[in-house]
Amino acid sequence: MIQDNTHIRHSIAPNWSILLLEVFIRKNFGKNYFSLGKALLIWLKLTLFPLLITAAYLLYMRYKNPAVWHESPPVFIYHNFIRFGFISWYLFSIAYLIAVIKRHMEMPKSSDIDYEKSSAYGGDYHPWLLKKYGPQTTRRKFETNLEPMIFLVSGLVLALMGEYLGFLLMLAALVNRSKYKAVYKQADKEIQSRIDYNMAASWQSEIDENFIDYYKRKGVEQNQKPESERLFSGEKSQTDWDSSMQ
Repeated sequence: MIQDNTHIRHSIAPNWSILLLEVFIRKNFGKNYFSLGKALLIWLKLTLFPLLITAAYLLYMRYKNPAVWHESPPVFIYHNFIRFGFISWYLFSIAYLIAVIKRHMEMPKSSDIDYEKSSAYGGDYHPWLLKKYGPQTTRRKFETNLEPMIFLVSGLVLALMGEYLGFLLMLAALVNRSKYKAVYKQADKEIQSRIDYNMAASWQSEIDENFIDYYKRKGVEQNQKPESERLFSGEKSQTDWDSSMQ
């Protein structure tokens, strides 16, 4: 059950898929979790990708038929926006830039020290998602299933409509999900290792206690000592030793 946004961020390094999607569904990131430079680099690649695809296609067409370039600007615009269906792609690119700027403005200044949350804090969950699904799910399912599923379904709908943006969203959602699952799986291994270590320490302590109790009952530590110790300590003579060996 998730009741609030005070979740503990795992040791996860945000990749391109996390920065691409989480700016839309989370806010108030930690300083070391959200990078404006990396986000702007993603936005630049996002904007240039359809232009490069269209230019490469037209270069190929020019090689096959030079007459295509007689009306190059209209042809380029047609192929870029209509034929390849990049209109939604550009709209998403604009929305992404706006979301990145908003997330950056929410962050504290570099000179400020935040004592309430970690610098690797992964952001507050979306309040609507938290209110609707928080009481009936866990943080693990929320991050590995629910959040990626939103973009996976949205991408599938766009892909069925012939929009290339849909394939990008589906790919990012799957990569995002696999990233979080890997982090949780690693955390499970670390927790199990700690449990095994504590159990082994407990068993060793119990063995030591039983070992000590055994020799206490035999009188080794109190009144009785081993034969060899009594001999060399002078409590038992060599004659006694010889007679005991017979």
